[in-house]
Amino acid sequence: MPEGARVALSFTGGTNFVLGDVIELTFTLSNTGARDFQYETGGDYRGTGFPTRFKFTVTDEKGVALPAETWMNMGGLSGPRPLKPGEEYRQPLRLQNYVRVSRPGVFSVRVVHDFGWQATPARPLPVAEAKIAIALPTAEQAERRLRAIMSNTEPEKGNVLGAYWTKTDFRYLSHPVFLPALERCAAEGNEQAMEGIQRIETKEATLALMRLLDNKMTNVVHAAAFFVSRRMPPRIVNGYPRRLGWSGTPEEAAASSALWVPEAAEPLRAAAQKLLRSGLVNYVSTGAFIIETIGKEEDGAAVLDALEGTLKEWKVRSHPDDNILNAPGAGDALINALAGLRERGYRAPKNGGINVIMARFLELADPAVPRSGGWEQLLEAFFTQNPPMLREAAVRALPRPPTGKWEKLLMEALNDADRGVMRTACSVAGESKNQIFVEPLANIVRTEHHEWVVREASQALNRLGAHWAATDAWIERLADEKMYSEGLRFLAEKLEHPKSGGSTGRTDLARESRIAMRAKWQQFFAEPERRALVQAGKPVPVSESQARDLFSGAFSYCIESGKRWPPEE
Repeated sequence: MPEGARVALSFTGGTNFVLGDVIELTFTLSNTGARDFQYETGGDYRGTGFPTRFKFTVTDEKGVALPAETWMNMGGLSGPRPLKPGEEYRQPLRLQNYVRVSRPGVFSVRVVHDFGWQATPARPLPVAEAKIAIALPTAEQAERRLRAIMSNTEPEKGNVLGAYWTKTDFRYLSHPVFLPALERCAAEGNEQAMEGIQRIETKEATLALMRLLDNKMTNVVHAAAFFVSRRMPPRIVNGYPRRLGWSGTPEEAAASSALWVPEAAEPLRAAAQKLLRSGLVNYVSTGAFIIETIGKEEDGAAVLDALEGTLKEWKVRSHPDDNILNAPGAGDALINALAGLRERGYRAPKNGGINVIMARFLELADPAVPRSGGWEQLLEAFFTQNPPMLREAAVRALPRPPTGKWEKLLMEALNDADRGVMRTACSVAGESKNQIFVEPLANIVRTEHHEWVVREASQALNRLGAHWAATDAWIERLADEKMYSEGLRFLAEKLEHPKSGGSTGRTDLARESRIAMRAKWQQFFAEPERRALVQAGKPVPVSESQARDLFSGAFSYCIESGKRWPPEE
């Protein structure tokens, strides 16, 4: 930390507030020394809209801290700047972006920013401190505060229901004193008011949301169902609780589920049925999640009806930028709903349309469900039928390992016109342990333009133990301007290298440079001993100069102390 660095906090409008107020402040960094120093900001605001390198600790008079808000930091631009003697750097901040202000009291606010400096025991990072008082509002003040928020008709970006980046000021009304006013506001049709209700951590708030499930307006029903569903005891998948629009820890899931009231189950299921019939993707997804978690066998028919509509919304995904990771519309949520129902004994009808066939394919792919009679005829008859979502399910439904006619069908799926089906086929081929799939998978790595398909084919080759086939295919891709960076990341892992914390590289190599780089890798692996090491899954020894030549300045590992490997010459 440089000498002369001083920090301070100042609050807009003083230091006395009423719970529910927006609490804004300014963090000031001053240079009180005799020399310039460098300070760094940025690199921390993408995805939030505010700088997350500021660290807040807010404690009451007993030392109990207000809970921290959570967000996803997607990075941003950063860099050092000079601060001359007598100059200041000022950053406006909002307290509620960093901590949840959910109770009254007198609080000590401490704020730290690293500014790119290295702290030491002798010279720690400077801490800006202040005290504020937050009073509990009366019922009349709570009503006025809510009406003031409602009167702001200026639309705000980022007000996605229930998202951690939601910016509505309703989220600051997270104390029970606001609950009656919030419920009245929500009942009038303002779904954003439920952003405040869902932050009130009481069962009374759960009951308020439950009452809103009976509203005549579908948008209110959806919002209430969305937030009540977050308090359901979660379905556990692979050891993790499934949550709607939120990835919480098991501890957070347990705290949320402690607010559940069993009497909400039946009204919530009824609301889910209504949402499944709405035809709106986000409403259907919410309804499907509820059925997945607490639905009963008789709810399967409503899920199948919604699935029928989703199966009609399809196209062949052949473009390199097409989304092949998700089913169209609410498809993924409906598939999960059927999975949850199957755990509780639901089985698809024997006869029906394309939606029933889809549900039966999903059952065939579920190892917990015994295969019923006639499954072979069903799978063979519909294996190549549209929509692609059905064909993906058919590939997953193949017996493990696929042999005979099933092996032939899987081979055909590796050439499907839809890249989502092709990717699924790559995954199943990799699980098969059948060497017959090595060459077609390697050819996909050599020629395919959809990044996710190429990655899946590459991983499948590794699962088959075909390490050299994958490596040879990636070497050929080094001339491809869209794929050579991915190829270098793969090939780098075949070499002996220091432990790293990531990698970096260029994506602007000219065609001639890419072709020359490919030739270097071909020459390097022309030695049979190196190919044998790769095939055995062992790293290939390489000198720093050899690695530097192979990577051609387009790739390097980030290692300790800010260094790179291979180092620059």
